[in-house]
Amino acid sequence: MKTGLPNWKGFTLVELMIVIVIVALLAAISTPTISRTIERNRAADLNRAIANGFTEARSYAMRNGEAIFAQVDLANQEIVFRRAVDPDGALSCPVGEPGGAVLFDVVVAEHAPDQAILRIEGDAPDGVVCFSPSGRVYDQGGRVIGHPEGQECGDMNFYTVVGRDGTEGHTDCPDFQDDGERVQRELDLVSFIHVSATGNVRVMR
Repeated sequence: MKTGLPNWKGFTLVELMIVIVIVALLAAISTPTISRTIERNRAADLNRAIANGFTEARSYAMRNGEAIFAQVDLANQEIVFRRAVDPDGALSCPVGEPGGAVLFDVVVAEHAPDQAILRIEGDAPDGVVCFSPSGRVYDQGGRVIGHPEGQECGDMNFYTVVGRDGTEGHTDCPDFQDDGERVQRELDLVSFIHVSATGNVRVMR
């Protein structure tokens, strides 16, 4: 006797297990790619934040007619931007010190926990540069940053090297690398944020 009910056919246990295996394989394949994409996005965000920080410091100095110091702090993994303070009240690069009020800062961990400021290079080995009201960039002693003698990156005045935390190699000047080292540098997400004597800022890979 027919009841008129449809003849439903469910999945077998074997079919369900096959589907589960396929899903697991797809997840295993895609997870590294997703993680890599997230890491790259964070690194790019950090590069932008540092570059924007230098650019904003220069703009602030020119807009307000006072000197702004940028201090790269390797120990605390941050870049602090301060107003220059001079005992005589003059707010200018040659006589100021980076001890004034903090305008803003860029903390590496807030942008990319797996990244680090690896080192600083150029004509301000102490990691302090000063943006003047004229838009030019000086070292802490009031000298316009230039091309340090013997520096490999002869056309780069001052730059901050950032990359994957713990990276030791492949952080030299990007203009003097072969293809193999360039690929490794990209894998380590190493970037160079260059500040020129005229205040121009660019990110190099």
